[in-house]
Amino acid sequence: MKTELSKTLKKLRNIRYLTAKDMAMAFGISESYMSLIENSKRPAPENFIENVQKFLNLSTNETFELQQSLENTQKEFFSDREDVLQRLIKAKKYVAELIQQWFTQKISSYAQNKPSNDNGLLDTIIEYLTNLKKEYHNCMI
Repeated sequence: MKTELSKTLKKLRNIRYLTAKDMAMAFGISESYMSLIENSKRPAPENFIENVQKFLNLSTNETFELQQSLENTQKEFFSDREDVLQRLIKAKKYVAELIQQWFTQKISSYAQNKPSNDNGLLDTIIEYLTNLKKEYHNCMI
């Protein structure tokens, strides 16, 4: 999904016949890092607007447009991560409950000298943790 920042930067670059690679080279960063910034995978450095303004020789209106798009994109960036963080906190509690259930079943089975059939619960815990790991990884890339 293209972010507002990505669309604005592309428009400003295209007007000047420049690429993301040209900008990355001018800023001394890799093309992939530039792409991560544009697509809300990494926050823009503190001096990003100033660097872009100087490099592209932006007008006041263009600078304002870029600043607005950066602010809106960063709101999305941090909002998305906050949502994931909240889900991770809830998930941690849920996993703790599942582990407690599993442990209780184990103790009960042991006390009754019965073998416990806990594969289903362990599979659920492992699957849940695997999905959480993927979600966290996708959010942080």
